[in-house]
Amino acid sequence: MPLRYVVIIWELDAQRYALLLGMADLVCLRFDPDQLFRDLAPRLRPVVPFDFVNFALFDSARKTMKMYFWEGAERPHEPLEARVDEAAVGWVWRNQSELVIDDLLADDRFEPGLRWLHERKLRSYCVFPLTTVQQKLGALGFGSRLVSAFSSDDIQFLHRVAEMVALCVDSTLDEPTLAEERARLRLLLEVDAPHIGASDLGESLASILGSMKKWAVHDYVGVYLYDEASQSLRLHMPDSQAAENLVPQGLTPIEGTLAGQAFRSRRSVVLDHSGLAALPFASVKRGMEKLGVRSLYLAPLVSAKGPLGVLKVARREDHPFSPSCGPWLAEGWRDGERLGKSQGQQSGS
Repeated sequence: MPLRYVVIIWELDAQRYALLLGMADLVCLRFDPDQLFRDLAPRLRPVVPFDFVNFALFDSARKTMKMYFWEGAERPHEPLEARVDEAAVGWVWRNQSELVIDDLLADDRFEPGLRWLHERKLRSYCVFPLTTVQQKLGALGFGSRLVSAFSSDDIQFLHRVAEMVALCVDSTLDEPTLAEERARLRLLLEVDAPHIGASDLGESLASILGSMKKWAVHDYVGVYLYDEASQSLRLHMPDSQAAENLVPQGLTPIEGTLAGQAFRSRRSVVLDHSGLAALPFASVKRGMEKLGVRSLYLAPLVSAKGPLGVLKVARREDHPFSPSCGPWLAEGWRDGERLGKSQGQQSGS
């Protein structure tokens, strides 16, 4: 790829990253749909190729989707109503899954619910669920007059936008929950940042672990990566002294260890103090005795080629990881392809 195109792509990623960081700072503010459109749409247009955006909220009393839309005017149009089972936004709200339509003229799944998009001569349409930890709010859609206008990178970016929009409009969230969600988004943004595309394994680990240490509520964080030569797991932590206390030799066997169990089973492990105390593993006892660990979360890291290792997060408080908190700690690692690529390059060098 010519250098000038590489530079253009990097600059676009940087612009998107800056925009999302700015939105993360707005999460603690409350917006109604009118305010949201006037503030959001002009910011997004320079970095995403859309001609139309619509914001839909589920109306529980009428069992319909109340839709606001914007086409470049200073103020959004008056809202429309559509039945849940006839609208693309209704399908997304009900199924909690994104929807991408590359060519509206070739897709008849949501007629007549998409007729109003045809009238505006739109050809591509993508919709994302607006959901918080407490409720399913609605959906956020983007349309373009071009066929197949939205790339996979656009979809990933707009998915992050939808997460932030949901937090901005959900007035039921209390301050602690809102703060935790804002921290989650900050963490994911830093992990996805353009400068964290490092090909070196050590740089990738340092960047991601550093972001987790900054934004996640915990005392210790690390990652066990599978070491093919020794057939064991190698622990990496920002705190080298803590790593030595936990794993004096640097390597953890897969057999007979809690991290090994998570690695083999590909299942997360969440334990409070009583659960940890009941385990026979020497590494667990070292963590409790030398580091004062009282709560633990382990999550397998898996790429398309297979398991990579295990994420480890620990607290010294007897405050277990909640079902909503644990998974998002591992979410930044779900694209294990990059970490796996870095690991492969290092082992092959």
